[in-house]
Amino acid sequence: MNSHSKRRTIVQSSDIIPKARGRRAHYAIFCGIILGFVTLYVEGATTYKPILNHFLMFFTISFFMRVIKGICDFCEEIHHVQARYQGKYSKAASACINVKHFLLMLLFGCFFLSQIDMDSLIKLSKPSTVVLVCISHLLLVAFGLQQPTMVEVSEICEKQKLNVAHGLAWSFYLGYLKLVLPNLKKAVSSFNKENSNLLCCEEICKLHILIPLSCRIHSNLSEVDSNIQFVKELPLLQIDRAGVKGRVYKNSMYRIVDEDGRLYYCPVEYATPLHTLYAMSGTTSAGFSSEDRLLQAKLFYTTLKDILENSLDCRNCYRLVVYDDSAISEDEAQNIHFLSREVLWHLEQQAKEEYSPLMHHPSIASSEPELMLSNSESPHSLHSHGT
Repeated sequence: MNSHSKRRTIVQSSDIIPKARGRRAHYAIFCGIILGFVTLYVEGATTYKPILNHFLMFFTISFFMRVIKGICDFCEEIHHVQARYQGKYSKAASACINVKHFLLMLLFGCFFLSQIDMDSLIKLSKPSTVVLVCISHLLLVAFGLQQPTMVEVSEICEKQKLNVAHGLAWSFYLGYLKLVLPNLKKAVSSFNKENSNLLCCEEICKLHILIPLSCRIHSNLSEVDSNIQFVKELPLLQIDRAGVKGRVYKNSMYRIVDEDGRLYYCPVEYATPLHTLYAMSGTTSAGFSSEDRLLQAKLFYTTLKDILENSLDCRNCYRLVVYDDSAISEDEAQNIHFLSREVLWHLEQQAKEEYSPLMHHPSIASSEPELMLSNSESPHSLHSHGT
């Protein structure tokens, strides 16, 4: 008992969990500034005017370079205005160019032009000039004038894979899709045998993963679209995982009705991590805006798409159904059967992709391709012949 207590105390008292960073770096910066002025005094550079002119020149050049860098970034961002800034060029410009940098550049530039005295700058010794450059840079950092723009932060996060969406996509894949997708064809085959061969083409049946860019996720698909009806759960998959014996993973088969009353069957479900993004945007402490949510939803899709395309285990077992429903109310989506149309479009595309390589074969070319379409206008019984 004592050994356990001692071990617990050691773990709790050790610094294995990082704490929030303090302000020691800022204190060090101010110490560096003071040390720089002391060095200037020792060097004998105590004349007011050349030091002021140097600061004005350095600040003007620094802010000018920041604005130039922002203009260069804007040249790239104008090609992403629709996808990243909802078509608003003003948002793209503000993300690239810090307005504070632009105003300070004008301010210091005007002071510099009115006070410029090149002779006084030349009088400074080389060591004094180096010290002044260091002090100038430290002053900019101390007053928060060297912060990266939104574009620079976004670029760093995307390149270093630091986005919320990146972690959610990998978690969704490793914790769920990598487990259920390799077992999907076996589950679909068992389902088909138990339900009188309800599916005509079970070998190409894929899990349709819904990715609404609004991140709105519903528990009941029938409430979202009455043309989508739950049929039955696929056979359960049980795996011992993370200390849980026989953890259950399952998918649901749905019946989808098109405008002509034809019946289609396929497994459908939402990408559940999107609910996290939606909840974060509604939680003040998360500091996550609706615009952040939209961008992260898009990055979630692209990241998950890249992961699955490089996964041999999940190949030909899924379709990502991404759609923008942010401008459509739930009632309107129900009236126009928005969701069922999206899924049916993907089923149609899947049929073309699966059958087009075989169209030269006489048995295929003579008939229209069908995908998971019931053999009759009315749904088959879900009971097997043995029950």
